[in-house]
Amino acid sequence: MTRSADSLGLNKEVSDFINKHGLSKQDGFAVAVSGGPDSMALANMLADSAIEHDKNLIVITVDHGLRVESAEEAKSVQQWVSSFENNKIKHQTLVWEGYKPEQALMEKARKARYELMAEYCKKNKIQNLFVAHHADDQAETFLFRLSKGSGLDGLAGMNDVQPYNDFMNIVRPLLSASKEQLIDYCKVNKLPYINDPSNEKQEYMRPRLRAAREVLEQEGLTSERLAVTAGRIRRAREALEVLTEDAYGEAFVSVDEQSVTLDWSYLRTCPEEISFRVIVLVIKNLGDTNSSYGVRMEKIEELFFALWAMNDLSLFKRRTLGKCIFSFDSSNLNLIVEKENP
Repeated sequence: MTRSADSLGLNKEVSDFINKHGLSKQDGFAVAVSGGPDSMALANMLADSAIEHDKNLIVITVDHGLRVESAEEAKSVQQWVSSFENNKIKHQTLVWEGYKPEQALMEKARKARYELMAEYCKKNKIQNLFVAHHADDQAETFLFRLSKGSGLDGLAGMNDVQPYNDFMNIVRPLLSASKEQLIDYCKVNKLPYINDPSNEKQEYMRPRLRAAREVLEQEGLTSERLAVTAGRIRRAREALEVLTEDAYGEAFVSVDEQSVTLDWSYLRTCPEEISFRVIVLVIKNLGDTNSSYGVRMEKIEELFFALWAMNDLSLFKRRTLGKCIFSFDSSNLNLIVEKENP
């Protein structure tokens, strides 16, 4: 089979991405494919790579059961995969069964989708799940998080490689490509794709943001500029992460499977943001690590600023947050964080 037409250089971009991140050593990958132009384009690029390098590729489609057409759309993706006539490229449909909530439906459907795919990948020993998030998605994510009052970490946008859990990574090789480029790629390579009408429903927030972004682009706030801004914020976040690890190392007193003890007097000498991030790091490492969304930032800020404002730490009362118990040994100014017993 000849390689797909690649006048936009997207095949090479994905191939370079795989090599840059050391993913070419893996036996194979999975890719999430809804049947839309973004995921169909990515799946085709990965199929080309799988055929060229004799790798396994599992194309995963999740049928949420939210639209009557969804089952047929999954079958369409399956038929497209079967057209390769290559046993290294396979298709798997996963079905979201059970109760479908009326409130926050799209958010819960997204969570269910990733949980289903993560479970499948773990069962089949697949460490990397590719998804087709692109530059326009990055711009919408920036605006979405800005509207929710996100801090610097949230505004840094989506990472190109991000751990989902202890076993699987979410891999996004197309964050520099636009939606328009991916549609053009599908047209040039005659790839079939469908348009999900829920992407246009104004009762959902992301379609509303998409419409608002069209207005913002007229004022110069394009997807490209939002992506550049997110990239600059990401650099700042990465620098803060290094400083936080250093501060954690200096503040560290002791650790075991159930607790961490930190020198609070040292943390008080650090910049406020760094000390705050140390607390976030401890909760992440010791607390509810199975949560997809973690502890709400406002809750951590409430605890941290209560600590930061205290002159007499003996007055601090034990508090629980993120399945961690916070207490003070006022005799030596140590902050003790213990894992809450189930």
